[in-house]
Amino acid sequence: MSGGHTSAAGWQLSAGALPTGVTFIGGFISGTPAAGTSGSSPHAFTAEATGSTGTASQSYTLIVAPQASGCALVPPATPSAAAFSLPGGTVGQPLPYGQTLSWTSACGTVGPGAFSLPSGSLPPGLTLYSDGGIRGFPTTAGTYTFTVSLVASSGSASQAYSITISP
Repeated sequence: MSGGHTSAAGWQLSAGALPTGVTFIGGFISGTPAAGTSGSSPHAFTAEATGSTGTASQSYTLIVAPQASGCALVPPATPSAAAFSLPGGTVGQPLPYGQTLSWTSACGTVGPGAFSLPSGSLPPGLTLYSDGGIRGFPTTAGTYTFTVSLVASSGSASQAYSITISP
């Protein structure tokens, strides 16, 4: 708010709330939003200023954008491919490479449960392990497309992959 003279003590939030970790003091919004507040619903609030000429209020909406982390699963899909093609396998044979997905250092620490399959599915008989490894004995021929997501201490990433299993 601008105009008039209002002391720092004359500012307050009259409705709504700011994200956890963010404060409103003396008409200034400051702080660092707590983890988990990005991407959540907008934070609506009303700021009110009381000065020598009266009281004025204004409604605002604060949206917390996710932090750009540079976290990525590698290798990434090429611009011309819908999914990065992993080396294939043969029904009944262990994957010849015991494929383990890797990630950029910007992801930080990767702990148990960090990997998930939000869409698609691995070939039957294969499993995505907590270390990013895809291992097992495929049981059904075909081409399988799936997305792997990683949530780590400093970022998250998703990548589409495909594996072709031969008869």
